[in-house]
Amino acid sequence: MLAIDIHYEKELIVTADEDGLIKVWDFDKKLIREIKFTEPVNVICFLNIHADLMAGHGGKLSKIKADDYLPEEWFKKRKRLTNCAKEDTE
Repeated sequence: MLAIDIHYEKELIVTADEDGLIKVWDFDKKLIREIKFTEPVNVICFLNIHADLMAGHGGKLSKIKADDYLPEEWFKKRKRLTNCAKEDTE
């Protein structure tokens, strides 16, 4: 593993390695997505509140939008959890 970042609000972890593989995990250690680059990914980080990613690889930077890598089920699950949390506080 060459790089790691944590998005506490979205409860996501992202890792990158010398094989060019980016892995996105949830806080339950469930693998959500793998993204493959042709060269090593030396740097990975969450860019913003939306969990967009920035990857540094082969002397380039690539932005990966959360909408492009997070599955639709993940958004639905997060919405359900948020709604349950709101009901608990009311």
